[in-house]
Amino acid sequence: MDETFAPCGFGAEVAAQVIDRGFDDLDAPIRRLNGLHTPTPYSPPLEAAVVPNAAGVAQAIRELAAE
Repeated sequence: MDETFAPCGFGAEVAAQVIDRGFDDLDAPIRRLNGLHTPTPYSPPLEAAVVPNAAGVAQAIRELAAE
């Protein structure tokens, strides 16, 4: 889980390194769960709407396990 935008964060670099070094060893595609592609708002309720949360992580795990 990474709060930054999908193409610009730490998770993007980690995913790129894993693919470069171990593509043939992967059993499933790499999935990244990132914040929405928008500036992070200062307001706590709006921030909660754009950053990943526990429900989003659980949903991503279910979707990946279903593949």
